[in-house]
Amino acid sequence: MIRHIGIWAALIVITGWAAQAQAPEVPVVRAAVYDFSDAPGCAGRLIGRRVAEALNTALIQRGQWEMADRPSLLRECAAQGVEPPFGVGYLQMFGRRLEAPLAIAGLVQNCVLNERRGAAQVTLVCELTETVDGNGLRSFKGVGSAAMAQGETEPLDVIVDRALVEAAGDLAVALSGFDAWTTTVMATLEDGQVLLNAPAGRRVQVGEKLAIYRREADAWALVGFVEIARADEMVLHTRMVSTSIPPQINDLCIAVAR
Repeated sequence: MIRHIGIWAALIVITGWAAQAQAPEVPVVRAAVYDFSDAPGCAGRLIGRRVAEALNTALIQRGQWEMADRPSLLRECAAQGVEPPFGVGYLQMFGRRLEAPLAIAGLVQNCVLNERRGAAQVTLVCELTETVDGNGLRSFKGVGSAAMAQGETEPLDVIVDRALVEAAGDLAVALSGFDAWTTTVMATLEDGQVLLNAPAGRRVQVGEKLAIYRREADAWALVGFVEIARADEMVLHTRMVSTSIPPQINDLCIAVAR
């Protein structure tokens, strides 16, 4: 009998741990990096794919978001026969399938190669988009360059990779340049404003974007996104950027972009 009680106690502990593991205290915000559009004159080098891989790696290291699985994303794109530039509808569809409410897509704006000198310069631009209604949250730019050192005999593609990694790293710093602070919904107004509790001891900037989540049983449901329009000492006044379900008091908000 005692042994049976011990077994049941162990099962209760394990079951409780599993339930907690399914519902983290703070929702995980997932972002997906899509292949970039290639720059004119760089056809055949897969620059856009290489940029996306480098940016995805850099963002994983920054740790602001959980990153969607790139192989799964590429399989989805291949199954649909979709290549960059991506329409908003595709970003929304892939976002739902990958449970990634943030999409990062862009283009290689400039890629200048100097084969004689063994040098490369790269400029990247991208848009951070929410995949509920497909609205752009903010645009970003990253630059990078690399040149063959004296005595080096590396192929030009190696130099290009160095420039791409530097530009992707610069872009990752810009994308992740915010603190993922949290707060809660205080009230919703008839004019569409959503009032949030101002976090104590934090300087909040107008224009910051937050994702709103609601805890439902063992999971978090995405409510939508808001943008801070005014920050008072006790209250943050925000406007809805997108919504899948109406926000409610005590919904949890987490900053995703500045």
